[in-house]
Amino acid sequence: MTLDLIQMRIPAKLKQALKKALYVLRLVSFRITSGNPGKLSILEKYVDNLRHEYSFGCIDHKDYADYFSLQNTTGGKNNVDSMLCRYEHFQSPWFQRWSQEMGLYSCEALHLGAKFHRKAWEWCAIAQALSERGMLEPGKRGLGFAVGTEPLPALFAKYGVSVLATDLDVRDRRAKAWASTNQHASSLDKLYYQKILAKDTFESNVDFQFADMKSPRDIEGKFDFIWSSCALEHLGNLMEGFAFIFKACRLLKPGGICVHTTEYNITSNDDTIECGPSVIYRRRDIENLDFLLRRSGFCLEKVDFWAGRDLHDRVYDTEPYYQSGKQHIKLLLDGHVTTSMTLVIYA
Repeated sequence: MTLDLIQMRIPAKLKQALKKALYVLRLVSFRITSGNPGKLSILEKYVDNLRHEYSFGCIDHKDYADYFSLQNTTGGKNNVDSMLCRYEHFQSPWFQRWSQEMGLYSCEALHLGAKFHRKAWEWCAIAQALSERGMLEPGKRGLGFAVGTEPLPALFAKYGVSVLATDLDVRDRRAKAWASTNQHASSLDKLYYQKILAKDTFESNVDFQFADMKSPRDIEGKFDFIWSSCALEHLGNLMEGFAFIFKACRLLKPGGICVHTTEYNITSNDDTIECGPSVIYRRRDIENLDFLLRRSGFCLEKVDFWAGRDLHDRVYDTEPYYQSGKQHIKLLLDGHVTTSMTLVIYA
């Protein structure tokens, strides 16, 4: 008798109760071992330990010249800062540009009111954030974590960027779950998109290696930019996600940037999912992250917590997802209404 069959025979209410009990056990264990991630003092101690373990700190005076030469000094207004996914973005020129370059939506589909998916928003927002900060240019070096089969490595290579794409080792048991939903890269070939660029250009500009976001020690060199798309919330708990951000920042060149997307709770600044297969960050978590980043010489781009006023921002998709007829921009996840968020971080 398979586990799936056993699960099918459990009444829905009992299944929900068991799921909640499992979460409470995880939460108690997490709080005992790590403390409350909502308290800045707990996070400070946690990051201090990381700082000693990974040897990162404030900007060194010898890096000042490089830092200022690498900063984007255009002074113009950016379209993508640290912000929440909103329906209006799907109508914007920047979303239309990148979605068409990656083959996500045709021009006709965009004008006829396609069913939008927040994952497409994440990829387009990452591309736009990097582009308008001068990162998608020949000579730049980019590092992607947990890339799965996303089109971003191919897209960045098209613009002459030298890309190192990474994902979990195929021997890691966690990789099997992602592979079952076609969200894991086991080789370089998994990342090639013929509709985006020629194969020889792709092979010249993209390298692939296995890497664990929890311990990215095997990655050599420094990068102009680093990105990840809705990956840091799958590391086990809120603090592991923060830990990854700091570990990634130490791989940046002076003046480099990270662009990550993650899960954001738009209906509570208190109750959330703190640990488990997928966690949800609150406003106070993001604000605490900026406090901690600044103490290490990094910072978040200004944050826009506005969740939108369009009808598609006020109604949300429910399980089974993609079948309700609603846009998959906001969704109900374990009792919390969530959406995607970009985190743009300066080193």
